[in-house]
Amino acid sequence: MSRVIPPAMRRALEDGVSHFCRCWFIRRRDGETLGLTDHDRPLRFNHIDFIADAAISLSALDARLGLDASQPQAQGVLSSNALTEADLAAGLYDDAAFDLWLVDWQAPENRMLLMAGRFDKVALSEGRFSVSLAASAGDMNAPRGRLFQNACDAGLGDARCRADISAAPFALSVSALDVTAAYIDIAPLAHAAGWFTHGYLANAAGRRFVIRADKPETRFRRLHLWLDPSADIAMNEPLDLVVGCDKQLETCQRKFNNAVNYQGFPSLSDDKLLIDVSGR
Repeated sequence: MSRVIPPAMRRALEDGVSHFCRCWFIRRRDGETLGLTDHDRPLRFNHIDFIADAAISLSALDARLGLDASQPQAQGVLSSNALTEADLAAGLYDDAAFDLWLVDWQAPENRMLLMAGRFDKVALSEGRFSVSLAASAGDMNAPRGRLFQNACDAGLGDARCRADISAAPFALSVSALDVTAAYIDIAPLAHAAGWFTHGYLANAAGRRFVIRADKPETRFRRLHLWLDPSADIAMNEPLDLVVGCDKQLETCQRKFNNAVNYQGFPSLSDDKLLIDVSGR
């Protein structure tokens, strides 16, 4: 998947300006289409209307331009009034194709296609929507440049991060005391609340469930998950529990003592996004 940046957009990116937004174009299997943007006003390009304040937020998407091959599934939340619970529950967005664009909202002709792919089956839990992303012909697994942002863009424990999370207190063997569509209870742990948020549980078959929230209780530890684990994990089944990271510099140092390998740019303000697609 090639990326062509209009000269005006390249100049703006180099200057570090922040009048860019993300636009999603979704094509369902039944032929219906939907445009969404995280800008506060609607946009239009390619004869498509993009609904304002209706973007898809992805919590575990690798921050590079392309998904980390070690975790090809990314969990997130579909947050839009345009995406009704009835349509999602009916499976109308399962296997839907999507394009994600970076767009200059002041001049939408200045835009760049960041990635393309498909949704896997969409799951519903506690009024929220979650979905995994599937790569299209491997395009999303190939690095396409570098996204410069405040948060770290390395995968926790990978060759760029270098944090060793292979043993306690970062990786543990646990078993499920209770399994529901929204959470799994395990035995109490000494770890602080939230220690495993953004981490995952994995069963013997290698199926991973990303942890949305980690809340200690008196008699158990409750791990709220993005996807329904009830069909894949049984009571008392042994599981691998792996720590999570929120990609912030403070967490990198305090939790992992790894600030020297931090792959973010904390001096950038949160609303700035710089992209280098030069291949350097």
